[in-house]
Amino acid sequence: MFIYAFRQYTAWRQGTAVKHVRCEKCGGDFSYEALRRGSGSGHSPYFLSNEDARHEAISQARSSLAKKLEAAIEALPCPKCGWVQEAMVRELRRRSKRWIVKAGWLLAILAWASAGIGVLTATEAFSKSLDEQNGSIIFMLFAGGFAALFVFLGLGHLWGQRINPNKGYAGPAKPLAQPREAA
Repeated sequence: MFIYAFRQYTAWRQGTAVKHVRCEKCGGDFSYEALRRGSGSGHSPYFLSNEDARHEAISQARSSLAKKLEAAIEALPCPKCGWVQEAMVRELRRRSKRWIVKAGWLLAILAWASAGIGVLTATEAFSKSLDEQNGSIIFMLFAGGFAALFVFLGLGHLWGQRINPNKGYAGPAKPLAQPREAA
C-alpha cells in the first residue's frame, strides 16, 4: 500500500498601482488607482520542504499580483471631457461577454462528453464496432459541440459590441448656468 502525505500552501497578495492615462479625445491627462489580488500555491511532499513550499506560494502570489497590476484597466471616463478610452471600452466588452463564452464551452464539453459516453456504450467499451445509426448520432453530438461553441463565441462577440459608453457623445459637459457679473 502506497501512502502519500503532503502539505499545500496557498498565499494571497493584494496591491494597487497608479495608472496614468492621456485622453484620446481632449488630450488631457488623468490617473486612477487599480486594485488587484494575486494568488499562489506551494506543495511540500511528505512535509519535507514546508518552508520552501510556503516561500514558493508567496513568490507565486507576488508574481501573479505584479502581472495583474501591469495589465489592469478600469473603465473610467476622462474627468475633463467624459470620454471613455478605447482600451477601457474593450475591457468592458471583454468582461460583459465572459459568461456567454463560458456557457459555450460548457455546452461544447457536455456534447463531447456525451459523444464519448455514447461511443463507449455503443461499442460496449470498444469490444465491437460502431454501427451506422449510432455512428450518426455520435457524429451529431461531436458536431453539435463545435456548433454550440461557435454560436456562443459569435453571440459573445455580438453581446460585447453592444457596449459603447461613448455612444451619443456630445462633447464635454457644459455648465448649467453662467456666473453673473458683479454690478
